[in-house]
Amino acid sequence: MSGFEKMKIIDTQERICPCCMARHEVKRVSYEVNVTYKGIPVKYNEESFYCDNAGEWFVEEDMMSKNYKAMIDAYSGPP
Repeated sequence: MSGFEKMKIIDTQERICPCCMARHEVKRVSYEVNVTYKGIPVKYNEESFYCDNAGEWFVEEDMMSKNYKAMIDAYSGPP
């Protein structure tokens, strides 16, 4: 689980998981991400779902938008 050792569980949802295609409780998690955006190091918290069955992370469209906004908000580069 490299890079995600400090994963925080926000909640769990019973749903059909797109990773393993089974109905089970899927964790919604948050973790710190370090990226480089426009040459500037940026650190922010990102959210995704985690499937214990497949050991995989996945995001939905609204999460992807929220994660992108969190990165842009954390970016403090030139205008």
